[in-house]
Amino acid sequence: MPSTPIILPIIVTGIVVGSLVKSKAGTFPKKKIAYASLVSGVLNSVYAYASYLMTPRPTFARAATVQQSPELVFTFSSFIAGVLVVLAVVGVAMIYTRLRGGQTIEEADVTTESESESESTPP
Repeated sequence: MPSTPIILPIIVTGIVVGSLVKSKAGTFPKKKIAYASLVSGVLNSVYAYASYLMTPRPTFARAATVQQSPELVFTFSSFIAGVLVVLAVVGVAMIYTRLRGGQTIEEADVTTESESESESTPP
């Protein structure tokens, strides 16, 4: 059985975080995050099922009697992994934004540049 894929949730997470950063709204719309995580889970489960179908089956008979429906378990675990990856990454981004005081990336860059300039010039 192949391992649970996470490449599609990472791509969806990148798209979501990129769109949130570009919007400059400073807030994270919960509906957009929920839809993105569900889409990520569905895409991940479809990808996992397709990769399961392309994986060669074991040739000995005992492996088939261990689990009756391993493709269902694998597909469901891939769905859960797809949903949780997006929620975890965006959740960490939300926490980081709140701890930083809600600054946007541009504001943080300006603050960093002004701090470096003030440190380089003697009083």
